[in-house]
Amino acid sequence: MGIITVRQAHVSHSMGGSENRFENIASSLNESDDEDTENTKTTIFLKIAEGKNFPVTDTLSKSSDPYCVVKVDGQTVLRTMTVYRTLSPFWGGEYTLHVQRNFFALSVYVYDEDLRYDDVIGKVTLTSRELKRDYSEGEEKWFPLQKVTKDSEVTGEVRLEFQLSETKLDMKIAEARDLAAKDKTGSSDPYAILTLGSNSFQTEIRKQTRFPKWNAMTTLPVPAADTDQVVQLTLWDRDIVGKDEFMGQISFSLRKVQKKVEYNKWFWLKPRDVIGHQAAGLIRLKIRYVTASILPSPVYQPLVDLLIEEVDHFVSGKPRTGITPLALLEEAMTDRMEMAYVLVRIFLGKGKIEGLLNMLFTQEARKSTPETLFRENTLASKCMDQFMKITGTLYLQNVLGKIVKQIYKENRYCEMDKSKITKKCGMINKETTVKQSTKQIRRYLATIINDIIQSKTACPFGLRKVCAMIFEIVQGVYPEKSDLPYMAVSSFLFLRFFVPAVMNPKLFYLNNDHPNMRVSRTLILCAKAMQQIGNMCKQPCKESFMIPLLPFVEQHTDTVRHFIKSLVTIYKCSSPPSPGPTKTTPASSPQKLFSHTVVIQSGWTEMYRTKFGKSSTLRVFRKRFFSLSFAALSYGTKASLGQSLNCTKLIAIGDITSVERVDKHVFGHKYVLQVLVSKGSELPSALYIKLKSLNEVTEWISSLRKTCSQNTNTLNYYHPGSFRSKKWTCCTSRSLTEKGCSKTHRSIVLGDWRDPLNSDVEIQTIFSQLYNAKIGLTSKYLQTERLRSIQSIKGDEEDKFTFDGTKTSRTRSVISRRAGLKRSKKVTSISRSRAQSMSVRTEKVAVPTQSKSLDLPAERKNSSFDCPPSPIPEQSSPPGDVGVEEGAPKPAISRLLSVLNLIEVAHEDTNKQGYS
Repeated sequence: MGIITVRQAHVSHSMGGSENRFENIASSLNESDDEDTENTKTTIFLKIAEGKNFPVTDTLSKSSDPYCVVKVDGQTVLRTMTVYRTLSPFWGGEYTLHVQRNFFALSVYVYDEDLRYDDVIGKVTLTSRELKRDYSEGEEKWFPLQKVTKDSEVTGEVRLEFQLSETKLDMKIAEARDLAAKDKTGSSDPYAILTLGSNSFQTEIRKQTRFPKWNAMTTLPVPAADTDQVVQLTLWDRDIVGKDEFMGQISFSLRKVQKKVEYNKWFWLKPRDVIGHQAAGLIRLKIRYVTASILPSPVYQPLVDLLIEEVDHFVSGKPRTGITPLALLEEAMTDRMEMAYVLVRIFLGKGKIEGLLNMLFTQEARKSTPETLFRENTLASKCMDQFMKITGTLYLQNVLGKIVKQIYKENRYCEMDKSKITKKCGMINKETTVKQSTKQIRRYLATIINDIIQSKTACPFGLRKVCAMIFEIVQGVYPEKSDLPYMAVSSFLFLRFFVPAVMNPKLFYLNNDHPNMRVSRTLILCAKAMQQIGNMCKQPCKESFMIPLLPFVEQHTDTVRHFIKSLVTIYKCSSPPSPGPTKTTPASSPQKLFSHTVVIQSGWTEMYRTKFGKSSTLRVFRKRFFSLSFAALSYGTKASLGQSLNCTKLIAIGDITSVERVDKHVFGHKYVLQVLVSKGSELPSALYIKLKSLNEVTEWISSLRKTCSQNTNTLNYYHPGSFRSKKWTCCTSRSLTEKGCSKTHRSIVLGDWRDPLNSDVEIQTIFSQLYNAKIGLTSKYLQTERLRSIQSIKGDEEDKFTFDGTKTSRTRSVISRRAGLKRSKKVTSISRSRAQSMSVRTEKVAVPTQSKSLDLPAERKNSSFDCPPSPIPEQSSPPGDVGVEEGAPKPAISRLLSVLNLIEVAHEDTNKQGYS
């Protein structure tokens, strides 16, 4: 059963007073209940920048300690760091959220951190309809925070079956799911009231459940003269003492409901109309909503070939000149970081990443100066950043994970800036505080540098090889600068890898929790000193309070220099890892960038495991060390060095069917997740894992879901409770074989380096960017390319066009006709229709033979993917007109536009009939 989303526009602002409040609901009644498909990917790029004008929640300090929590349909996805003692916090976090296509709403909550209970400052809520309509281009703006009240916090859905005739409305209130817990026991006593005009109907009360089933049928009269009446269904929670609590409502007009049509729909519950409930404060967000239909790989192959061809020509010593596909792509994509992300993942999946980086580094070295080499945010620098994150994050955890956890655990006060040492910090003597802090920072730095130096053999082979490549390129371009190759490698390895990881351990998965004020300041001071070491003491010390650390920095500069020299030479004596395919993981799987046994997530926690159908009165959680790899989820009683595992139990990744959170009232703990396991004919079992914090829960859930993303036995429904006393605590069902009462959220994950490599997804992103810029690229470059082709023709051939001394004007006229891009005929808008969207002449693009399996119409098969004719007809030219030499390569822009046309045609066919 699908979900029909009931949305009201501008939920984040006032929800009442709109004349079109029922338009979205009524129009959605006739939509199909589409479920998520593997060929559709929905992603939200979210930047939580800053806030201002927040209310004072701490009367003593007259400030707040704000942090943000992001939820998708009530499911917590991430938590930002806490910014202490401020009413105008700055976060600056950028996140990638993968969600299911038919999700309802995205919410950003702002909390004030407190010792006992965190206060809610406000929230911003945007429905999926609003995101798709207003934020597809990536808009950044200030949002007013809305107050959070009992009536505004509504969750759940209700299923209705109804049919409208001329004089009556037959309605069946079937069931509801995922309702809010209004009672202290974590449950509710819901009932529903249906109204139509002056008539109403009330269902029975279902006690102690958030998943009621009423199956109540009624018939309400509809006056023939009034066809614009509103149907409203309101859910309430019955309380013995006090008033019944509001649980949500839906409402829609009968005006757009088709008569004599049977409806069976799930509706999202919405809050009451809120007027004037704006909280104090603003938050600045940048949101970009992307939904892409992923086509089969053969359709994208011509575009992949264009990108790889440029790199192959460079590697073979025959670099392309002029306008290249990568240059066009760099101009079309507005976000350079996203471009670097997709390029690195595409070339990693195709095994061509070394050639891509080699070309980018060489081009960057030749056009830069020694002072600016690899110091700016160029495409080469961004690609290297992404490459280091994907290939070196595990290495980073092994090198810096131990010392970072030690800094978290000790939680020492370290401050070297006298201006920041106050009595509020508990420090009276500033000189003594600076001396103690300097000594402590040196101790941490000595451990960090020593761990880095000792890790040269543990550095991944690919990362070592790329560092050696950078060293050799810079050495070849600047042979007179003996220190520049070392600084070039250090600018990436230290300044863009080790230093950011120390400053933000949560971002690089060195710790599950954000640092507090003390830990954050200690890490910043360590990172400043490491930055000086990475600069090889070539940059002056910007802060005077860092001068006491200069002797330490100068002492370890030569050590780091020897480390880089060893790192760039050791790869020649090594060989890359070659893990073979396993039974559960084919060799062609794009996810296998890492070894099959690489540890993705690990740590001590508490667990409890049970098999469904077996009675168990004891629910004792036992302390175990968990380790997650691409092969299995392991847990045992011992761990060596926090990573290697003396395991006693193994759960194969292919046996995991679902990973979800558990209701907090089941075990009396907020942070419990369940891993559902089904293996062959054995009874299904559940592994309950108790964690310490919200960040830890979201990290484990996201890691497990992405690791199991290739499983084919995943569940669509689950039970958020546990099976006790021969019944489920969530829905009171007594059946073990019946499907769950709540929908799974397997598609809601946080994007990071653990995302499986999928070149089709990345190449679709490139296609979307190029397609949106197609008209601009055509008008800007196509005429230039054809002009170059004309000018390359031999002089004696050009003389044929000389007529009575008017060679120049004649040539210009011919160029204009051949290009077909006169200003009066430029296309100014992109149309989805096939005839209007093509702006170049008909060209054929070779498609691999695998594409024959695509289920295309007969006319498509016969045309061999011919591009439709251009809407701008080419003018006929007299004999001897100028043209491109036969056999000469087509201009890059012409080939690129032809490939875009091919993929566009495939998308149109997919929308019509879909692929098998």
